[in-house]
Amino acid sequence: MTIHFSMGIIWFSFIALALGKVRHLISDGKLKKKLEALSGVVFIGLGLKMALAKN
Repeated sequence: MTIHFSMGIIWFSFIALALGKVRHLISDGKLKKKLEALSGVVFIGLGLKMALAKN
């Protein structure tokens, strides 16, 4: 359990540091709109997949 906890701390620290470095790119208006559009397409696709599933 300690190993799992330690790996999680390292992983999330890496993610936080990486996002801190690219924060200015993500907050840019053009890229933000593209990311929002992409996430919208992904959610619509997942919704269609669920709607058309046989189960």
